[in-house]
Formats: sequence, C-alpha cells, structure tokens
Amino acid sequence: SDTAELYRDVLEMRALASATDHSVFVGSVAVALAELAFGAKPWFPDLLAAASLHDLGMSQISIDLDSFDKPRDQWSSKDREEYERHVDAGVALIQDTTPPLSPIVLQIVMEHHERSDGSGFPGGIIEEKMHPASLVLAVADAFDRSMRGAWSGDTLSPAEAFERLRKEFMAGHFSQSIFEKIGLLSA
Repeated sequence: SDTAELYRDVLEMRALASATDHSVFVGSVAVALAELAFGAKPWFPDLLAAASLHDLGMSQISIDLDSFDKPRDQWSSKDREEYERHVDAGVALIQDTTPPLSPIVLQIVMEHHERSDGSGFPGGIIEEKMHPASLVLAVADAFDRSMRGAWSGDTLSPAEAFERLRKEFMAGHFSQSIFEKIGLLSA
C-alpha cells in the first residue's frame, strides 16, 4: 500500500539523517508529503530552503536543554516563552541575507509552528492564512519530533508517529486537506 511504502521511505530517510540532522530529515519528509498532497509545485525549492533554516533561531535563545527531554507540558513558562521566541529570532537572522531569500521562504519559516486552528505560535494564525508549504512543514517537523521522542521521551516508529499526528489533527492542529491527500485519515 502507499502508506506502507511511505513508512519504509521514512525509515530509510531517518536512518540516513542523524539526530543532529533534524532540518535535513524534516526537509526530506516535507517534500515527500508535499508531493503526495500537491504533486510538483514551483515552491518546492522554497520548502526545502525553509526546512533547512526553520530552527536556525534556536541558536539565538537560551533555554534549559534538559527541558527538551521532558514533555512540553512540564516545561517552565520561562522555557516555553524562550523556545517560542526561536521563530522570530530565526526570521531576524535570515531576512536580510544577500542575495535575499524568497519571501515564501521567510513565510514558511515564520509559520512552521502555526497550527490550522490558530493554536500555534508566534502569530496564532489559522490555516486559511498560511502558505501550503507551511502546513506541510509543520506536519514534517512534528513528525520528526515524535519519532525522536522530543517533548515526550517516547521514541516512536513512523506508524506510531503518524498516529500521534492523527490525534493532533483530530484536535484541530493540522490541515484536514493535507491529511486527506496523504492518506493519513484512512489508515
């Protein structure tokens, strides 16, 4: 089935990317999901560029690294606020590059923690205002964090990670159209 093939491909990609290559893995998964959801689109290079830069702002924040080994609901409010600042910090680092990055890259980086229902950060914007690539990158980023056990401590298989994302989708966090198009609602 397409879902089984996707799981195999994901495992191969994850094996190639070490834990330090979060952005590389997220970019690979994002493009694979985007291709399933949309077919080839002219913004794929922007998606890849944004995936490689989406967490650059982490270098600009100071957070207790032990927090990353805890579920997010156990983080201090200070660590949560500092973590959420990494999006704006990352955009500040990349917005004045020479040559300039595409405005789409900046938008995707800015929106990678936004959620379809407006519960994300930094802007709390809803799906209708987001770039389609941002919707995909949000899923790919959360998928990798789930597989690696970030914020929960539970390292998950691809099937388990997709199941966790399906539950988040049911809570309104991710795009229904993306989940339908990549077959995660029927699995």
